[in-house]
Amino acid sequence: MTADAIMIYTSAGQVAAILPSRIPAGEATITVTYNNQTSAPVPFRVARSSVGVFTRNQAGSGPGIVQNYVSATDQPVNALTEVARPSQVMILWGTGLGPVDFDETRAPEVRNLDVDLDVLVAGKSARVLYKGRSPQFPGIDQINFEIPADTPEGCHVPLALRAGGVVSNFTTIAIAARGRVCSDPNSYSAADMETARSSGWLRLTLITLSKLNFLNVFPGVWDQANSRSNRWPHATLLKLNRIETYALPYGTCTVVSSGLDPNDPFDITENPGSDGSSGIDGGAALNLNGPRGSKQWQNGGGTDLGGGIPPISGSYGPEYLVPGVYTVDNGNGSPNIGPYRATLTLPAPPIWTNHSSITAVNRSQDLTVTWSGGDTAKESVLIYGMSTNTNLGVGSLFACVERSAAGRFTIPALVLSALPVSGTAIPPGGGQSLSTGILQVNSASIRELNRFQVQGLDAGSFGYVMSNRKFVGYQ
Repeated sequence: MTADAIMIYTSAGQVAAILPSRIPAGEATITVTYNNQTSAPVPFRVARSSVGVFTRNQAGSGPGIVQNYVSATDQPVNALTEVARPSQVMILWGTGLGPVDFDETRAPEVRNLDVDLDVLVAGKSARVLYKGRSPQFPGIDQINFEIPADTPEGCHVPLALRAGGVVSNFTTIAIAARGRVCSDPNSYSAADMETARSSGWLRLTLITLSKLNFLNVFPGVWDQANSRSNRWPHATLLKLNRIETYALPYGTCTVVSSGLDPNDPFDITENPGSDGSSGIDGGAALNLNGPRGSKQWQNGGGTDLGGGIPPISGSYGPEYLVPGVYTVDNGNGSPNIGPYRATLTLPAPPIWTNHSSITAVNRSQDLTVTWSGGDTAKESVLIYGMSTNTNLGVGSLFACVERSAAGRFTIPALVLSALPVSGTAIPPGGGQSLSTGILQVNSASIRELNRFQVQGLDAGSFGYVMSNRKFVGYQ
């Protein structure tokens, strides 16, 4: 069948319209006609339900457009500095919930749609109070739900929908039992959020030592150090996926999807919207001292410390990062950031105990990862996976966070199913063709335990991430 889409607006480079509900599910094409000229048809697929949640960064990831329902006249948009409470009623905005049987050229009717809907907050099913069109905005869906009472608190609590068996994009909301701001042991403190809200920005320095251990294809170890000092505007913080990859509540997972650079199929834009920050001059160089001597690198960047994974990273000699005490300083500082010296104890890395049994990942089944060792009192474990499909030009990654002491975590099939089937590609550095799927188990120092104070900054942190990576295929 053929039908005219219901126009919303047009501009020089964009046309917005509502797909009529009477279009059947399946393969379809769309054309645009203007001044009696019709474009070539473009194919697309129609699903009965394929809901998407609106987000602050307008890229479909990070904090969602979800309101905290306080009263009929008080419904602020959820934010890091405008948190929700456990058991609170929320109003979510999106599109694609499903077809209706009323006249879509008129104001939408308020009624629940006939669609099987799950609202998942931190993986927990929420009670749905309303699922239908917004009465004010044609083509826009409104979902009212209640946050489960036992939902974990945090700045980036994962939120996703499943409508008609199809999973939406993953977004986040901020939850705290008290106060107006959120906190997270692996990212922001409540004091940080109060600073951002009251002053309009947050000034942070993050220094990270990282060890990457490749378990297959190119066995080897690569040691690096990275530093960045940024002034984050409050408005930018509100739309970021997160400053730290592992800034999630324990026991939860999230997914980020993006288009691919055809020249780099291993790169996914994980944090759209982060370009609102500006760098802060913290001094010319950073000085690092550890059990295997001294290193220096340009402040505000990264450097290779040792090891190497030819041909991906080249060869840089013996490993540098071994268990022991490390100090870092910025010399005499700069006019913007005063001099500082921070200390960190690097423990022996944990062991990914069941990595040899995982050679491929079935996206329709749960996947359990186990580990042992590490410093269970001072570490979190981040399980990271990525898969890209160069034929489709898309990729997705997931991140799950658990307490180190847990020793195991099961990644839900709901999360794995959000990744595309893996393809193959040659990495940017050249070499043999690899699966474009990665599974990685990382131990990371808890940021709030490694903070330091210095003039010119709201907070500084000196931490580490130790990673075990495998190339695997997602099927």
